[in-house]
Parts: sequence; C-alpha cells; structure tokens
Amino acid sequence: MAAAANRDTTHIEPPTVCLVDDDPIMGFLFKRVIQRSGYNVLIASGPSEAVLILADHKVDLVLSDLMMPNYSDGEQLLACVVQNYPSVPVFIMSGNMTPDVEGKLVNMGASGCLEKPFTAEAFTKLISNDNR
Repeated sequence: MAAAANRDTTHIEPPTVCLVDDDPIMGFLFKRVIQRSGYNVLIASGPSEAVLILADHKVDLVLSDLMMPNYSDGEQLLACVVQNYPSVPVFIMSGNMTPDVEGKLVNMGASGCLEKPFTAEAFTKLISNDNR
C-alpha cells in the first residue's frame, strides 16, 4: 500500500495521433517519426478504421494520407472529422501536394498539409503552427 501512496499522480499522457495510411510500411515508418515527436500513435489503414478509432479513443489530432485506394478517401475523412469531431485538427499528407490542392484542403477545414516523406521536425513544426 505504501508504494501506491507514493505513485506519481501528475503523469500526463502524451497527445494521441490517429495516423491514416493505406500502406502498412509507410504507416509503420510514419508512426516511428511521430513517436519521436513525443506522441502516441494509433494507426488506421483507411477512413472507415479511422472513424472507429475516433469513436473509441481520445484523439488529439488526425494525420491522414490524401490518396488512398479511393481517390477521395482523404477528402472524405477530412469532411467527416470536421463535421463530427470539430475540435480535432486534421492534417493531410501527400507525396504530390501542390499549392492548389493544399488551398482546397485548408478551405475544407484541414489544419495544414505535409509533404511525404516527412521528418519529425517537419511534423512538429506543422502541428505547432496549428492555431487550435
């Protein structure tokens, strides 16, 4: 009992990212990069799995690939999160991010966009610019 009384109750869990990528190898690599930034990561292989994660877990932000098997998957997930989880920022990543696409996504409600592949520093800089 004495050990339980000395337990540190001020421990705060790190923020949780829902990482959405249909490529399991990329998901694993990006998970490691994001964890280096001090985040917990829950991986979803697509938008439907991400919606289940959002329903079952406290998620602090979503980082989703734009182009998955269905071209509009990233956009559809963005619209779903903006509508159903408006306090959760969504960041979209793509290997083909153009200023026009980025502008469209931000107008749809994305908090920001990230070019793939990315570093832990680029991820941290992007989310630190989020004006939640």
